[in-house]
Amino acid sequence: MSGPGETSGPEERKRLAEDERTVGEFGYRQELSRSLSWFSLFSVSFSIMSIATGVFLNFTFGMTHLGPVSIWIWPMVGVGQLLVALVISELGTRIPLAGAGYQWGARLIGPGYGWFIGALGILYAAVGVPGIVYLAVAPLTEYVLGIDGASPRMSLFIALLVLTVAYLVNIVSVQLAARINNVAVLAEILGTVVLALLLFFLWVAGTEESDHGIGYLTEHHLPPGHSYGYAIALASLVGVYTLAGFEAAADVAEEAVDAKRSVPRAILGSVVVSVVLGMLVLIGFTVAVPSDEVLAAGACPPSSSTGSAKGSRGPSWAWSCSRCSR
Repeated sequence: MSGPGETSGPEERKRLAEDERTVGEFGYRQELSRSLSWFSLFSVSFSIMSIATGVFLNFTFGMTHLGPVSIWIWPMVGVGQLLVALVISELGTRIPLAGAGYQWGARLIGPGYGWFIGALGILYAAVGVPGIVYLAVAPLTEYVLGIDGASPRMSLFIALLVLTVAYLVNIVSVQLAARINNVAVLAEILGTVVLALLLFFLWVAGTEESDHGIGYLTEHHLPPGHSYGYAIALASLVGVYTLAGFEAAADVAEEAVDAKRSVPRAILGSVVVSVVLGMLVLIGFTVAVPSDEVLAAGACPPSSSTGSAKGSRGPSWAWSCSRCSR
């Protein structure tokens, strides 16, 4: 795509002029290059949610608090988050400016509230993102690098290296970062689908370690002293914690081509695709849980499901591929 001052086709020049005019209405001058397409915006939101990472980190939580039936709360949370996405999409259409949360809060409520939202965003970038990367390093080193049980120091070093490379790429070229992220998102989508299908196929084929049928997906249990309402609320956090961050496409609205249309489409599309893919992989992991004893022990992360597939490395590599965009 072309920058603000470059020549392009008549239709694209018209869209760029409209985008610049919109920015001008809010008292800004277009300075950032508008090079992000709809798919690049979709990839930004999708990779922030990162279904593979979210499921890996939270799968055990839902299973231990409600059992296999907890996975059916996922689409319910997805519907709720889609309603939130509709509101954010509307805001992204009305105020398509960079730093979306800050801009929306400051213009709709007041500068103080906008500052508060902006400060929370900075804290998330400074603490939340590094924390997620650090937690994701362990399975990455195990499946990709073959380092089983990496030390905390090694995990920290790899996490810092990944973050440094990501920041440098964004500093050098946003368009380069977008292209890399686009490829990573395609790999995650493909890997997630392949992983879910592989796990289900291996279960149908009769993996020895599995001791349950399809009815296992509706079984439930409660921790001692917990009510159903409490257990359901806790299990819903799997979806709440994962299906978040889709507003990221709006944060780069001033770098998007035809922002008023591409931003809301990217936000809504990322949520819908994430809900569908997440449901597929949750079903795959659940039917592949090795045994009820593993579940009762509270130790059935996705790694036990992928690792129990007759010793096959296929699910493990598909799982690693599905985590690329994070």
